[in-house]
Amino acid sequence: MAEEGEATLAEERNQIKQLQSDIARKREQLDRLRQRRVAFDDELKQRSSELNYIKEEHKFEKKKAQKASQYDATQKTAEAESHFMNEEVRRFLQEKIPSMAPQEAPDAIDQGVAEVDVTQGEDPSKNLHDTVLVSYVNFSGEKKDDDYKVSYRIDHSITVGDLLKDACNYWGCSRHDYTLCKVENDEPKDLEGFMEQFLQEDQILSPQESSHLHLVRKSDMEQFRVTQSLRQRRPEAEDLPEEGKKLMTLKHGLGNATAEHVTEPFVEALKPWPGVYKMLKKRRRKHDMQKWLRSRLAEFVVFGIMIIFSLSCFFLRTELESYLLRLGVQNALVEGFPGQTSTGVFLKMKDVKTVPLAEQYLAGCFDYQLFNPQSTLRKFYTPVGSLRFRVQKADTRLCMRPEMPATTARDCSQVEVSSNFPFTGTQKMQTLDFPADALPLLSQLTSTSGVSGNPTIWRTSTVATDEIWGIIGALYSSAGYQFWFPINPVDVSNITTKMGEIAWLWPRWLTSDTRFLAVEFTLANYNAGGYVSCALVLE
Repeated sequence: MAEEGEATLAEERNQIKQLQSDIARKREQLDRLRQRRVAFDDELKQRSSELNYIKEEHKFEKKKAQKASQYDATQKTAEAESHFMNEEVRRFLQEKIPSMAPQEAPDAIDQGVAEVDVTQGEDPSKNLHDTVLVSYVNFSGEKKDDDYKVSYRIDHSITVGDLLKDACNYWGCSRHDYTLCKVENDEPKDLEGFMEQFLQEDQILSPQESSHLHLVRKSDMEQFRVTQSLRQRRPEAEDLPEEGKKLMTLKHGLGNATAEHVTEPFVEALKPWPGVYKMLKKRRRKHDMQKWLRSRLAEFVVFGIMIIFSLSCFFLRTELESYLLRLGVQNALVEGFPGQTSTGVFLKMKDVKTVPLAEQYLAGCFDYQLFNPQSTLRKFYTPVGSLRFRVQKADTRLCMRPEMPATTARDCSQVEVSSNFPFTGTQKMQTLDFPADALPLLSQLTSTSGVSGNPTIWRTSTVATDEIWGIIGALYSSAGYQFWFPINPVDVSNITTKMGEIAWLWPRWLTSDTRFLAVEFTLANYNAGGYVSCALVLE
């Protein structure tokens, strides 16, 4: 029995060892599979990135090919449209203007000269008029009579009656009330009895005379003859004064000279402004008087109004921008709004008269308006850049009463700080000594990202800072103890207060010898499209 038990135990041990070896082998296989899986995953990522790159390349090439094909198609379409428009315009012009038509027949009509058919018995080499100028004369009884002109193309088949009919239809007249006449030897000749004759005949439009006819009312023929005779009696151009020879015009196309006066140079200079130019050009002037005698009171009044209007536009053009950019900031930071404060205490800037009140204003109303998104200032303005804090301290001087008790004796300082360089003797320039408990906070402040400068070191301004006029002190220079406090755009949208980060600085910075504190920053008004450079001064 003992031997059988030992054999059974030995067999079970062997089975256990075999199972343990199988487990170890399978674990090794599992590790290998895991390593292969990791390798396959890495290869899959690499292949996926390559596939994405190839897809992007394919998409880019596809878009490039589409743009090229679209550009070619657009260019071809534009060329086809341009060619079509050129052909259509050329065809239209050839239809409307005979001189532009192609010369196919040898007997085609040339521009300005018409060839007469030989069958009519006339000389074919004779040049005849192919156009006629018709002047519509209307005696309106005013100072200047109406005189309009239009030209007609004619040929050998057009009669005087045809031209009268066309001219009356053009101007809306009755051909029974109007007639055509020509000026022959400076005398008007009525063509009422020549209605059936052709215009190109010598007795109507002779080639040796100008092709010009007049459309006149039959009842005004006598007045037209009188007008023509009066024109013939006018003096020649040589008899006109020197001023009248400067400019001449032709009236009714008859060659009669009419003197006109030259426009003054200062009027021509105002030609880009049509309203003023026409008003000055058409004003009534007496040219035989002296220069200043021609000026009237109305002209001075008009120019005075123009000057006043221009100055008003110049001074009032920035009124809206000034209110939006300057007075908006002044109302929010200087005057303030009750209830809008970070400390619960409302205080106007003009009520700040002591150092504790200055600390309370900076931590309360100023902090709320500048950093709280719910403030009235932040609804229209956004702080950008950095805040610059700058103080000026008065230098020490010899006390007037050195026998003061030790319990009440203090260091004596100058009353004012000087703005004139060098500042020695009136403005303190030594490095400030902060208490030991404030040194870690000072080190943390100077090491903060974006903070530049050191509140304990005096230096002149490194930027273009102008001098600031004060009320207690006459003038403050751009020097002093200063540092830049950054305004992070991310913090501006996520915080409601920020001045608490430097609240420890004010009791150690604003001491009894401090004469001046300036808070300088920039606000952006994106609604009005401008920036406001702000400098709050506490004396």
